[in-house]
Amino acid sequence: MALEWPIADFEHRTRLDEHLENVTAFSLGFFGEKLRRLKVARSPRLEGALALASALHDLGKSSEAYMGRGNFSLHEHVSAIIVYEASKKCSSEEGRRVLELAAKAIARHHVAMGDRRPHVVARERQHEVLAALSGVRPEHSRRALSWIGELAGLVEETIQGLNPDIGHVEGTLNYLSRLRGPGERRAVWIVSGYLIVSDILVASYERGLKRGEGGEEGLRAYSIYWLRELGMEELKEVGDKLKELRENKTYLTVLRDSTWGCKT
Repeated sequence: MALEWPIADFEHRTRLDEHLENVTAFSLGFFGEKLRRLKVARSPRLEGALALASALHDLGKSSEAYMGRGNFSLHEHVSAIIVYEASKKCSSEEGRRVLELAAKAIARHHVAMGDRRPHVVARERQHEVLAALSGVRPEHSRRALSWIGELAGLVEETIQGLNPDIGHVEGTLNYLSRLRGPGERRAVWIVSGYLIVSDILVASYERGLKRGEGGEEGLRAYSIYWLRELGMEELKEVGDKLKELRENKTYLTVLRDSTWGCKT
């Protein structure tokens, strides 16, 4: 039986809300404390940016433009534009900067998959992003974020106000491609790096990838490398950690605290 849209991947039919919550729980569980201790000059709170980037990194997959398509090409740029537009609803400067940092990290979490860097997409594939952005519906985003109602309200309000055109898409992607100075550059690289690692391991666990099995060679190789780096042996340990984290739900508190100063 087909799962109700939106989904996180076509082959394994993982629900998008489940994947977003899993990545958020894992990223904050493994990297939140590191970010709290890290000093980055003139940067907003990195833990909050990681929480928001994790919760919203695949939001673009909810677009109806991807239904029946078989892939989610450039979904990260759809997500990033929505998050950047949401930042404009923040009355506090700090809240705006955290969402903007999350948007810049999201736009980079698939740069290893071909030429998907924001400035290149802005120049060569902006029409594809516009088509996908135009297919985003509030009801699908609400379902994808049902596990964190406060954030779902902010995103739904943002999507309702979207009226994108090609100039808006191109201009926003060009803006998100620019990193202002070493402080922001380091902050974006850190947040996007932790997001990429968490996304790889969670997606591998959700897809049941194991050592020695065929298929998805690249993803499995990445997951084995990062398991070792984090002191784990098998993907089962990712599942055990997710179960623990989702039971205590401390990641939800971090996520709620990350949307201060923003309308819902």
